[in-house]
Amino acid sequence: MTSCKKYLYIFILVLAFSGCKVHNVHQCPTPCTNIPESFSESGDAVQCLPWWEEFDDENLNCIMDCALAHNLDVQQAWNRLLQAKAQVCIDNSARYPQIDALVNVRTSANQGSLRNFGGFAFDGADEFEDFGGIGGGGGFSQLFLSGQLEYEIDLWRKIDSRVRASCKEMQATREDLDATALTLSGTVTDLWFTILEQKALLKLLAEQIESNETQLELIELRFTVGQSSALDVYQQRLTLSQTKSEVPRVRSMLKTSLNRLQVLLGRPPSQAWVEEPEDFAAALPPFPTLGTPWELMQNRPDLRAARDRLMAADYEVAVAIADRFPQLRLLSSGDLITTEFVQFFERQTLSIAGSLLAPLFDGKRRKCEVARRRAILWERMNAFGESFLTALREVEDAIAQEKEQLALLEDLGDQLEISENTLRESQMRYLQGLTSYLDVIAAITALQNVQRRIISEKKTLLTYRSNLYRALGGSFVLTSCGETP
Repeated sequence: MTSCKKYLYIFILVLAFSGCKVHNVHQCPTPCTNIPESFSESGDAVQCLPWWEEFDDENLNCIMDCALAHNLDVQQAWNRLLQAKAQVCIDNSARYPQIDALVNVRTSANQGSLRNFGGFAFDGADEFEDFGGIGGGGGFSQLFLSGQLEYEIDLWRKIDSRVRASCKEMQATREDLDATALTLSGTVTDLWFTILEQKALLKLLAEQIESNETQLELIELRFTVGQSSALDVYQQRLTLSQTKSEVPRVRSMLKTSLNRLQVLLGRPPSQAWVEEPEDFAAALPPFPTLGTPWELMQNRPDLRAARDRLMAADYEVAVAIADRFPQLRLLSSGDLITTEFVQFFERQTLSIAGSLLAPLFDGKRRKCEVARRRAILWERMNAFGESFLTALREVEDAIAQEKEQLALLEDLGDQLEISENTLRESQMRYLQGLTSYLDVIAAITALQNVQRRIISEKKTLLTYRSNLYRALGGSFVLTSCGETP
């Protein structure tokens, strides 16, 4: 009979563990798309410094250091990282035994002990006995001390998979922090170039206004001696007014850009930070070495975060599958019960038990949970592939935009030379009486428009290079100055 019971137990265990196969997580996932071997262009300049330092602007470097240290978006990203680290600690606690303790003191008083309680008298108290508990005659007390230890044996790596999933989520959160800092660096750089652009435009507009005022004085002087008409004076005044009307728009853009930059630095907006106009002296750095699309997955923090979340979803599939298998738990408890301190350690019990919990019927809940987790896995796989394709597009877009922008600036340089020659020729012909002043006005307007556009297009060129650096993932290490709240 004993032999039959043994074989029955073995049969139950074999039946419970049959078909239990853990899920293997892919450790090196790749995007579900074709990966090209190289980019359309590449340079020779090796990027070793933080990418914004390639522009060799000390003011920009100082502003960037301040932004990375005090920006509130970055601080929030640090806070999310702390939350993710705490979640890893919470999930990892399931690896260890859970120990609980319970202390219970129960006291009851008989009527004899309450005869003169609080100055009140109770009749019939002599009919009750004194049980003589811990508190002495007249009461009954009981002390109950219980301890319990519970531990789940991780047969199918369920706990391990959940901890690994949390670790991958934490790593993805850390990559999100770098991605936030990278986006911030690009926004700060673009705002700084916009500020430089508007200050250069203000200086150019001041020079153009001065030139137009000088030209107006000459026309008015010619009008007084009968060498020019009133129409010529009105046309020059209109040109001067149109040039002055550009100043408020540029000043508005300068002030709003400064306000946005100060907010990114973690400061309240202040109009006191408006500097004097100056030349736009920023130069385009040498074209960088782009590497390969494979290296792009290692360099871009958003792609690393997408890959980590993909692996976290894969571990969650393993958790859902392991949840369908039997669970082995060990339970140990000890009790101490006494009514006398001297007998505290004389009445004690200790029990150790093991339980095997095997799910039999749950309305397909666990099976559907596995299907849901697999769907999340494939969703993140497709999101990873989409993010990778978007990264490739951003690099190629920045390459194409910079290339065409260089060609545009070359054409604008030719236009500037032609406009200067046209103005000189039209002024000479007007002084000789061979043409109307309208030709001079057209030449002045064309020249000034080209001069202003060259400044704006130079800023656009630097923005395209900034976009290229960001699309490549940049090159900088974010310190943990904001890790503690």
